[in-house]
Amino acid sequence: MKKLAYLLVPSLFLAVFIIWTVLVKVIDVQYMGETGFLGFYSLNTQINDFVQAQNTGLFKTLTDVLMFAAISTLVPFAVVGLVQLIKRKSLNKVDPVIYIILAGYVAMVVIYFVFEIMKINYSPLSTAEDLKASYPSSHVMIYSVMMGAAVLGLLHYAKMNDDLKLLINIFYMFSTIGMAALRLLSGQHYFTDIIGALLVSYTILFAVNSLYRYSKNEKSEKENND
Repeated sequence: MKKLAYLLVPSLFLAVFIIWTVLVKVIDVQYMGETGFLGFYSLNTQINDFVQAQNTGLFKTLTDVLMFAAISTLVPFAVVGLVQLIKRKSLNKVDPVIYIILAGYVAMVVIYFVFEIMKINYSPLSTAEDLKASYPSSHVMIYSVMMGAAVLGLLHYAKMNDDLKLLINIFYMFSTIGMAALRLLSGQHYFTDIIGALLVSYTILFAVNSLYRYSKNEKSEKENND
């Protein structure tokens, strides 16, 4: 029962993401011509009309930079894991947090390819010759998951007080919201694509965090028993 408690929050987010995805396919669905059908048609098109009127191209550039910055955070953890493997000469002796972060990355990549195959929405900028899947937003998902995993790793390895930890978490939360807003303003996605990306990202992150807490608890119990 105690182990199942770790699955509660990620399971709830997963359920909400699945429900949201279904709703995107059944609520206010209208035909968009060469790009197929669009759910939440009125909401999505109204927001997109406003976005396209404001768009200067700057927002797309900013989100590209932020996404690549998030991707770069995997480097230090890859280095830490490799150094530990070389020094300890065993995969089993690499810190569990490295594997947990890796699991988050793998889940993110799997979900990306699933929705490349199972296309829910096409980008507002798609044409019949160039249909681009846009649900969920890959930029928002990559930024949210990779920066969230980086925060987990940073808090694990760096010694800091609770106030600084809180500030880092607050910064992450607001930066994720900022990334989502900028990506919407870039005109590359519909509003529902952004919400879907946030929901699936937090599903992954809460699962990663649950794995981390479970790992720490198991280690603590083992040390106490020894």
